[in-house]
Amino acid sequence: MSSKNDELTLSIQVTFFNVFITAIISSRSLATNITLPLKGVADVESTL
Repeated sequence: MSSKNDELTLSIQVTFFNVFITAIISSRSLATNITLPLKGVADVESTL
């Protein structure tokens, strides 16, 4: 019984870890996609 619970806990932890890593990677690329245009706008505004 306890070993089954341990396996379940472990699989939940692994799943959570995978989701966490995926979220970090996607938010990193999302942040890059957002900051690049903002940097371009800032560059344009600084030249005006």
